[in-house]
Amino acid sequence: MVRESDIGKPTVAVGFFADVIPGEHQAALPVLLQEIERVKRYPLSERDIVALKNDIRQAANRMADNVESREFADWVQQLSASWLQSKPYVSAQQVSRDALTLLPTITPQEVNRHLQRWLAASDTLVQFSVLGNASFTLPTATVITTELQKARAVNLATAPLPLAKVVPELPVVTTTGKRTAVQHFPQQQVEQWQLANGDRVVYLRTPLAHDKFYLSAYSNAGFMAKTLNPWQAQIASQIVVQIGPQGCRAENLRDWKQAQAVSFNVSQSADELQITGLSTLKQVHSLFQLYHAMNTQASVDASVMKDSLASPMRQRANRSQSSGDLRQREMTRLRFGQPAYQEPDQTQLRGVTAPMLPTQWQQTVSVPVTYYLMANQPAETFLPLVERYLASLPRATQLAITPHRALAGTRESTVALNIEPRSEVRD
Repeated sequence: MVRESDIGKPTVAVGFFADVIPGEHQAALPVLLQEIERVKRYPLSERDIVALKNDIRQAANRMADNVESREFADWVQQLSASWLQSKPYVSAQQVSRDALTLLPTITPQEVNRHLQRWLAASDTLVQFSVLGNASFTLPTATVITTELQKARAVNLATAPLPLAKVVPELPVVTTTGKRTAVQHFPQQQVEQWQLANGDRVVYLRTPLAHDKFYLSAYSNAGFMAKTLNPWQAQIASQIVVQIGPQGCRAENLRDWKQAQAVSFNVSQSADELQITGLSTLKQVHSLFQLYHAMNTQASVDASVMKDSLASPMRQRANRSQSSGDLRQREMTRLRFGQPAYQEPDQTQLRGVTAPMLPTQWQQTVSVPVTYYLMANQPAETFLPLVERYLASLPRATQLAITPHRALAGTRESTVALNIEPRSEVRD
């Protein structure tokens, strides 16, 4: 990641950043130095600069069309920020006009000349940000100089071209199930269907849906189910919904959802799994197709999994000594006696393998589901889709949830967290 920012009134800095998992800071240093050296040897291509200018132009055009409107308090805050920095206030529309005026005058040669001048500057800084209270030894100036010399001696190729956007094709579903029972509630414009696999569908027809189709799926597959590993199940639900079905990557799924105008989200609590989806009526087939694929074709690529695990590992390291985490642990001890489950440490997180997560996910989505569907169309319109994509899903038995109930009685604890006394009462 590269970022340029002001560090003073007449000065700017350009920074190269590496996002690492806890404990791998030292490994990032040679990578960063090699990437800086690569940019020195191979200037930015005209294609990349033109593409970036186009992105800036589109953003500026959007800004130019938006008239700034704020409440009085928001204007005070906005103007105060500029005043405190001794800078004049410049409106978003003025910024967009300036950008549109300057963009045609910027050439690739000027961009590369500025970049090379920045990279040749002698005043450089190496910064490490370490989460939590982890022990860390800063490299000496000699070590950094040695790594810099190594980077200069490495035979580096040009940066690989960005992968072309690939909009995935979801697998075709050939099997189908059946609706086995129907209940009508005409006054409420509601129908309830029983499916052959044990699932249930509740359909509401309402003009409030307009041209949209809403899907919500609820099951008792919370992460505290006895057959699941609580923390692995949570990670699985987070990563799988980001990556998508087998053969997808996160960026592929994002492009597909954008192209199909479909949203898809997963939320898991201790005793419930909720999957929600939204599409236009024209793209409702795509929504059903994605839901079925996420239930049957989920997979996790090992390289993608490592990047996805970096976030929970950093959160864990940061929370381990935070006042908020200490407060939450003490509150849990008072209310429940002990945590619902033992959270993983860094070693356990590093030990997660790619096959573990799809296994947890498949157990999670295999239990019977109740669907709540909503649109402004007759229910029978969507019966073929329901029978193909929902009734055909294989189901297991309901999962038993490990209860985690509050203790009876009254307890009190005092913890030094705030700068002044403060009380909090919980039922």
